[in-house]
Amino acid sequence: MSTLAAVALALDWNGEDETEEERKEADRAISMLQHFPGAVLCTVQIPTGRHELNVRRKNLINIVNQVSRRAMEKGVICSFHPNSPHTSITRTEEDYAVILEGLDESATGWCPEERIYELRSYESSTEKLFKNKVDMFNKGEMNIFTDLKFNPVFFGEVLAGQNMPNLMYMTAFKDKASREAHWKGFTEHPDWEKMKSMKKYQNNVSRSNIYFLHPTPYSEI
Repeated sequence: MSTLAAVALALDWNGEDETEEERKEADRAISMLQHFPGAVLCTVQIPTGRHELNVRRKNLINIVNQVSRRAMEKGVICSFHPNSPHTSITRTEEDYAVILEGLDESATGWCPEERIYELRSYESSTEKLFKNKVDMFNKGEMNIFTDLKFNPVFFGEVLAGQNMPNLMYMTAFKDKASREAHWKGFTEHPDWEKMKSMKKYQNNVSRSNIYFLHPTPYSEI
């Protein structure tokens, strides 16, 4: 038995209503998905520029709702994907607020991001110990990150604030499971096993904090 999880329906949708060809394309996708119960029709607008934003955002809402209601009548699940490159009308916080709030929730959902960001902070009690921690990081931990294909957002030293001296960095993962797998690999890495037991790197952190963050729908990080 064949299975199908989803189909992306990507069209311009720039007019007040669907063009004849756009409607035919949407109905073909809906008809096909009727043969795959539980499969999702993912509606996506092809980015064509950010001109006439107010009108085009309203047009997009109208068309996505039309397509989604037709799909719902045929028993097909719909989910809108907010495609957000620089030429998209679904890009800024305002864009998302207008468009997502205008969607007919009875007919369509929208595709959330599962990405997770992890912000780590390592404080040291003295400047000497802080430099020791930075040395440990630069000469070993960063190499492990590279080896395990971590996705770093930034590495840095806090230059102002109450929690200093302080090493801080952020990594990004596609989801929680990916995060857990990467850190499991880190703690079991032979270079880390060796480094953490080295006498010169002992007690160089007085306090550490971990913060988990999730991107806004319009985030490009």
